[in-house]
Amino acid sequence: ERSGKPSLVFVHASDDLLKGSARSAENFNIAETLRGLKQHFLTVGGHKHAAGCALRSENFPTVQEGLYSSAASTLRLQDLHPRIRIDAEIEPRLLSVRPERLERMLRELGPFGVGNDVPHLLLRSVNFTRIRTQGALGEHLAVTALIGKAPRELQGVGLGHCAPALASDARYDIVLALDAKESDRPGAALTPILRDLREDW
Repeated sequence: ERSGKPSLVFVHASDDLLKGSARSAENFNIAETLRGLKQHFLTVGGHKHAAGCALRSENFPTVQEGLYSSAASTLRLQDLHPRIRIDAEIEPRLLSVRPERLERMLRELGPFGVGNDVPHLLLRSVNFTRIRTQGALGEHLAVTALIGKAPRELQGVGLGHCAPALASDARYDIVLALDAKESDRPGAALTPILRDLREDW
């Protein structure tokens, strides 16, 4: 999600067996690519955005070369940047004054998953009254955002590197997503997650 690049991670399940898990970019069908190399796998399956596989260690170099070749012929440079599709721009008061109404409306769009991503909402001109980082390496961003007239705690996973450039006397356009883990639990409050931000010029 941070790099926008297809990624495939392998672990040694035994001395000569590798198991892999893949996640892909929007314009690269990782499952189709892996199936094109199926003769080198013991098992392979998945869908456009995620896949899993198992293979003998001796076949790894061939699979690696095949993946690089497929990516080079399919992907363009502009495909290798993370993208966020904004579904709607909302007024900050919807989160501060009538959050239960917004939550009810958003739940009706579920269940969320492959092919139906959680909604991404744009809020403009938001002020941060407190800015800090979280995580052992400061990799996550935590802010107290003044949304409407009410403060709201937001966390930006993987956005800790943004913290030094943020200021409490500036205003920002922010993109929020629902916490997908909470979105389908009856009665659970939906947790907005900070996905991206830029200074409001």
